[in-house]
Amino acid sequence: MKKTILYTILALVGVCTMKAQCLTKLDSGNYFNYGLKPNGTLWNWGSGAAFGQLGDGMEADHHVPTQLTTATNWQSFTCGTYYVLAIKANGTLWAAGDNSTGQLGIGSSAIYSNTLIQVGTATNWKQVGTGDFFNIAVKTDGTLWGWGQNHQSQMGDGSCCADRLSPGQIGTATNWKMAAAAGAGTGMAIKTNGTLWGWGNNNISGLLGPSTLSGVQTPTQIGTDTDWETMSLGIAYILALKTDGSLWSWGGGGYGENGDTLPPTYFRDAPVHIGTFTWLKVAAGFRSSYGIRSDGTLWAWGLNDAGQLGDGTTTNRMQPVQIGTNRYRY
Repeated sequence: MKKTILYTILALVGVCTMKAQCLTKLDSGNYFNYGLKPNGTLWNWGSGAAFGQLGDGMEADHHVPTQLTTATNWQSFTCGTYYVLAIKANGTLWAAGDNSTGQLGIGSSAIYSNTLIQVGTATNWKQVGTGDFFNIAVKTDGTLWGWGQNHQSQMGDGSCCADRLSPGQIGTATNWKMAAAAGAGTGMAIKTNGTLWGWGNNNISGLLGPSTLSGVQTPTQIGTDTDWETMSLGIAYILALKTDGSLWSWGGGGYGENGDTLPPTYFRDAPVHIGTFTWLKVAAGFRSSYGIRSDGTLWAWGLNDAGQLGDGTTTNRMQPVQIGTNRYRY
């Protein structure tokens, strides 16, 4: 997504709040937020009325951060458009919120769940990436999995177009490192050997190659590089870091979200190197991008119509601009 929302700068730098205890992770869906404390407790706030995405059974908004369940063994989580997926330290996966295309993975066609429900019985979930209505995940055994909407072959198993209501394995490889999902219906993953793979919708974004290619039904290697480290997917573009800390981007770039010097109307169908700086962390949102450089400074670029870049203006930025003077650790 990662997802059709605007990323907040807080998702990169973390926050110290809620009785002065820092959050180790923060993520946002549409009008709601989740945070994880160092003590393993999960918190949320914002809108819960649409699909019960706050998971407390109330289907009401939270105006202040509120603890979700008494469990103290939450390890990670990620927010979809109107849903959340969370992994406990014991490797179990849990979900709440919108399930209109099976994106909760609970094996049910129920429209939504307003409480956290365990996804299957597996105890080896490692990492999950959420799109708008589908998810791509990696288990600790290095296998790759997908579930949810499949109308653009985003399940990566050669099928189209029935939704998948529970996790299904993608291929047989056991060397997957991390996975991500774009709002435009594209799945991408990095293997432990540093190669990058993609599948699903290509449409006019160029995420998977030339825009004349409508899509790919199974994971296909992108380029030949073997030094990809991590990535973040926006609605139809990607920000990716290599092992040397260099930043690369491609896909749709109509508002400057790619951060390069190419015309904003140009769809990049191959990785473009962004500047010469080294980066620690990047995050791609709806059409806005954020990153922390190796010196700890915070930068943002792309769509800024609501001031989401945090630079004190509402001017779109075609290239990264520094936000404030603080230095952050990640």
